[in-house]
Amino acid sequence: MIRTYLARAKKQSLKAIYWLVDQMGDTEYYHEYTHFVNGFENPNYRFDKSKIGFIHLPKTAGTSFSKLLRNDPAEQFALLRIHRPVSMHCSPENYRYITVVRDPIDRVWSLYNMILRYPKKYPYWKHAVRGLEPFLQKNRAARNLACRYLSGKMEPEPTAATVDEAMENLSRFYAVISFENFAEEATRFLEKHQVPFEKIPNERKAKYEPPTAEEIEIIKKYNAWDIELYRRWEISKKQLEFPKS
Repeated sequence: MIRTYLARAKKQSLKAIYWLVDQMGDTEYYHEYTHFVNGFENPNYRFDKSKIGFIHLPKTAGTSFSKLLRNDPAEQFALLRIHRPVSMHCSPENYRYITVVRDPIDRVWSLYNMILRYPKKYPYWKHAVRGLEPFLQKNRAARNLACRYLSGKMEPEPTAATVDEAMENLSRFYAVISFENFAEEATRFLEKHQVPFEKIPNERKAKYEPPTAEEIEIIKKYNAWDIELYRRWEISKKQLEFPKS
């Protein structure tokens, strides 16, 4: 009981410290710490081996897809309410995973525009309003996030080795859905697993101007490894069964 109280007090103290630091500086420690202690972006977890774990990268139709999967009466799926990378304890070699893959440039541009639409107290808004590059510099979710999530290694910054590990894991996934063909492939997956649905929703869809050539180059600069991973996946996806039996 005392240990629990002390642990909670420590968390609250750290939150207060991080909040104050953020107010005085150009940081997002409060948001990042709160996310981590709540399990977001934390690879230190386990899930039932009989279930299929959903790796939800932000801005890949994951909100729509997780809602569909939560309708499953057989409860075949796990990790449906949280953004988490591949588990450090549950290798894709022995556990089943599914994810949605999207072109990195489109994903980052969508994330950036989403943050701009949110209230100014929203995490990373103060960086987004300064421009695309300040946003990319401060927000880890806008820099090679697919490599981080699919390798299971959120830190440090990805390298060529991270791409190799992410691609190896992805090749072992139970199923990989293409964002660009989401409605068709999600339908096939849901029908195969007898998950009831009326239609494929499109949560959080918004209209915004496409990026300029200069903005595309900025996104490429900070997402070279994700772009390489996506290129490799596109080459290999014709050989991957969808979904694997």
